[in-house]
Amino acid sequence: MKKELLDLININRNAIATNRGFYYQYLNVVLKWINNYVNARNVDVYTEVDDDIKEVGDELIFTQLKCYSSAFSFNSVEIQKTLLNFFALYLQYQDFELTFYFTTNSSISKNEEILSNWIVEQPPLNKEILSLCTSKVSEVLADEIRKIKIKRLSKEDKKPKMKQALMKDFEQLNGLVYDKLLITDFVNKIRWEFGEVQTERAVEKLVLEILDQLRNPIFGGRPVTLLLDAMLSEIYRRSQLTDTEQRKVNNKLLKSILALKDEELYSYIDTRLSNLFNVRLENLENRINTIDDVLKETVNAQKEYSEALETLIRDKVSSKHEIPKRITKIPYIDTSSVFGREDILTSLHKLLSEVRHISINGNGGMGKSTILKLYIHSYKDDYDHIIWINAQTGLVNSITINQEIATNLNIPILDADKFSERFDLILNKLHQISGNNLLIIDGYSKTELQLSELRTLNQWRIIVGTRLRLPGWKLLPIRALSFESAKALYHSFGNQQTVDDTQLINLFNYVEYNTLIIALVAKTIYYSFDLTLDILIKHFEEQSLDDDHLKIELVDEEGDSSHLLNILNKTFDLSKVDPMENFFMSFFALISIEDTNFEDLIDWFGIEAEKENRVLLTNAINSLHAKGFIERSGQQISMHKMLQDSILYQERKRVGAFSGHFINIESLTNRIKEGAEHSISKALRFLKFGEAILTNIKEPYRKNIYRSLLLLENEVLNIYNWLKTDSDLVSKWRNLMGRAEKYLSSEDGLLGVISNNFGLALVAKDELLEATKRFEDAITILQSQGTGILPKLITSLCNLCLLFIQQRRMKRFNECFQTIMSLRKKHNLYDDVSMPIQSQVLGEAYQKIGNYPEAIKLYNMAISLHVELPIESRNDVKLAYYYIKLCESYLSNKELIKAEKAIIITIDILSRQKASGLTHVEAAINLMIIIVELKGDYEDAEKLREALRNMNA
Repeated sequence: MKKELLDLININRNAIATNRGFYYQYLNVVLKWINNYVNARNVDVYTEVDDDIKEVGDELIFTQLKCYSSAFSFNSVEIQKTLLNFFALYLQYQDFELTFYFTTNSSISKNEEILSNWIVEQPPLNKEILSLCTSKVSEVLADEIRKIKIKRLSKEDKKPKMKQALMKDFEQLNGLVYDKLLITDFVNKIRWEFGEVQTERAVEKLVLEILDQLRNPIFGGRPVTLLLDAMLSEIYRRSQLTDTEQRKVNNKLLKSILALKDEELYSYIDTRLSNLFNVRLENLENRINTIDDVLKETVNAQKEYSEALETLIRDKVSSKHEIPKRITKIPYIDTSSVFGREDILTSLHKLLSEVRHISINGNGGMGKSTILKLYIHSYKDDYDHIIWINAQTGLVNSITINQEIATNLNIPILDADKFSERFDLILNKLHQISGNNLLIIDGYSKTELQLSELRTLNQWRIIVGTRLRLPGWKLLPIRALSFESAKALYHSFGNQQTVDDTQLINLFNYVEYNTLIIALVAKTIYYSFDLTLDILIKHFEEQSLDDDHLKIELVDEEGDSSHLLNILNKTFDLSKVDPMENFFMSFFALISIEDTNFEDLIDWFGIEAEKENRVLLTNAINSLHAKGFIERSGQQISMHKMLQDSILYQERKRVGAFSGHFINIESLTNRIKEGAEHSISKALRFLKFGEAILTNIKEPYRKNIYRSLLLLENEVLNIYNWLKTDSDLVSKWRNLMGRAEKYLSSEDGLLGVISNNFGLALVAKDELLEATKRFEDAITILQSQGTGILPKLITSLCNLCLLFIQQRRMKRFNECFQTIMSLRKKHNLYDDVSMPIQSQVLGEAYQKIGNYPEAIKLYNMAISLHVELPIESRNDVKLAYYYIKLCESYLSNKELIKAEKAIIITIDILSRQKASGLTHVEAAINLMIIIVELKGDYEDAEKLREALRNMNA
């Protein structure tokens, strides 16, 4: 490679270390250095030579490091410059074994498809993805070189000869950028590592890994932080050297460092660098020892707290301790901002005169706290003593550490190791208080045995605000606001935008009248400059509340600020939920479980696991119902829409998002597929679940289970091929086909199946030219799949034959049909599911040319062959179609009685499918109309036409 060409795109990659990414880079060098030493790999690790890190061993490895808070895409300047840097190094070191790493703590931008696919595959890339990646890389390199060209030529505008030489060199570089073989080889040498963690967490993670590695016996039990400081100091020292050949660390150097005594190492350490790192390391060490620290601090706090209480109580103690009416503070509420709660307040007060223990029950954000605050504001004068407990940190904890309770009840001081006995002392004091008293517990979210002990307080009425369904308590469920009350709530935040009732209804219905969300939406719009209600509703429907545009800071009553999605996820925080229950909740949210029948969930996983799953699902559903996460009514199960959405947003952020549902999705795909092959009504039972999963897992979050979702989508759309639908089915197939072609290998059998099914949708819309191509593509792919997929191959050939018949291309039909016969003869295949279809195809050929007697024979043969199939392989919707074609041929052959008999059988078969909307129903009714008119029964014919009009309305 000419040095002059390299000089054009070379940048100074041998720079002295700067603060940006300083920690991240040096820690990565330390980790590589340690790993090489532990694994006895003879590798020189260079810092700031040619790239951030250069490793010289059996191969050359160049690593570009980025510790950023923002996500990356091909539009990122950092990615563009890195690719140019890598390309320059690739040209410079072409004779070596090379690998390039782009390593970052960050993530990929959610709309960056090409880079996402590249990372999922990692080299060697499949043909389609490789083609996309090479094209994109060439585009990026050409654009970067163009920028350099403009800059360089502008400097040389007074030197025509030099300008001409530069132009020629840049032309050569452009030729290299578009050299397909060269760029393909280059692309296959690039690796991407996206950590998907925050910058601070990335540094902490590296430090923890390094400290763990330094505890390896090979390091002789030396102080790990001392070794780390010494290694960092040596890396820093060497990175400052002018001679780039000296900017390296290796096993020999580490061995010499380990030979020093601890006191020698202390003098070896660069204190300036050590101080920089220690600021971070001290914070990290504190977090590593968090449990121990918390325990110690708790004991100390209890001691200090006891002393403070002793002082307070000493000041208050008198010969007779007077207990105030408000034993604790009562939270403030602005009653002017509360709407539509008069009825529940009246019901609550009436109930409290009849029973002493009431649970205000409802999902997060439905207004439990508001009702409790409103009640205490409205009826405080009816009670002698009042206690308000916010139990978000736990009931017992909230009561025992409440300073007002301890002070006002004159609780004696306990030693720190007896602090847990405080609850019993408080309970005893409450027993001694006479009168009509009220205890309100807000935010009770976890079952604690001590709640039942509070129920023994005979002089106290207790109201608990909780999503839990508490056994033995009188439940008072929160009902949704009326439309007018919800509307008043929305407008109470001063929005000046004009919104009509239809827009508000759309919002309220989507959020299921969740008062918190209604208020958050109104506030978000109020504090923004350009958001409208329609925009917010669209974000809800598209599950895109994580859009940066919506991160409008909202301040709550305590002065804390956050934005809509964060508050939603905090309201439905699942971090403390049992992992198994968390899994089931994620599953239920994924399938949009509202109004789901329990038996559908049992059948979902197949008959083999029915007994085990019945018990497992029963226990899980009952537990989640008791905890208020889902609603069970008999066999029906539902979940609040806002909880579902929050679960999905939280799932997206997890490592391996949605991958835990891989088996669930495969089982669902199998059930729909079985339905397509045997019972269309069975497939329809599960269709809504498939649609929900495909809707809820958005494209940027599919990478962990992409192929499984392609399989599922193919089966879902294939069912719609059987149904009469107003939706644009062809565009859905085209979209699936495009994504499948990008993701799957060109020889993947699934691609062939999708292409065939897409062809069927195109035929139904009379788009025959494209349908022909799709069938031909399917056949080409399926021909390379082996004998196991022969029935699918023959079915595709049959579909192509039918298309040729429809186009009257009989020569092509004959060629296609002969291919089918040759395949059957070669593989001795005469009893598979495609045999009836083949008879139907030949029947349609004879029907097309007017040989109706022969067509009738072949349709009857198709019917007989279909009936002989195993029941699990027999889709009787196909049988109905054979009878429809038989009826047509009888009519054309003027055999009216036989035609009528055939269509009666057809209608009987279709009615037994228990599936509305089948495409064949309209064809059957039209044939029945023709028959009854031929019989002279015009009144019945008109009734049938009316029925058809109603069906299509």
